[in-house]
Amino acid sequence: MKTYNFRQNPGAKTIIFAIVYFVVVFSICYFVFGGIDGMADRVNNLGAKAAGLLVGILILGPFVILLTFVSPKLKVEVSQDFHSIKTGKKQQNISFSEIGSMIVNDKKLNTLKIFDRNGNLISNFSSQNDPDALLEIAANISKFGFSKENTVLQFFGNEFDRITYTRA
Repeated sequence: MKTYNFRQNPGAKTIIFAIVYFVVVFSICYFVFGGIDGMADRVNNLGAKAAGLLVGILILGPFVILLTFVSPKLKVEVSQDFHSIKTGKKQQNISFSEIGSMIVNDKKLNTLKIFDRNGNLISNFSSQNDPDALLEIAANISKFGFSKENTVLQFFGNEFDRITYTRA
């Protein structure tokens, strides 16, 4: 049995969190410093470099730390006849006989989509910190009777492989 641990990239949840965080921080700064003019006066008094350093430490630092709590940890175990996905207290077991196809890097980089034999989505992974884990998971599952097809896609001028595994 092989175990993979990585952080799931929550996508839209991250964007909503970022917008709410920066609106709250801006509102606090607005009231503490006395509006836009007060904030501009503070920046002029501190200087551009000091203000940039202060913003980086006091505003962006906590944002990055809080962002790690927004993205859930995933534990994926691949054994001889099934793989298990655990997110927090939720666990999902998927038998290899249920899997019909898999796609790595379908429309976004560092994603793995697993479909059943009818084409319905069973599971969707999007690794934030370990993109190679998704390739290893797909390679381990593909040992059980899957054929592999590579397609080269371009995204902002960079090429990447979309790998499709289908049941043979």
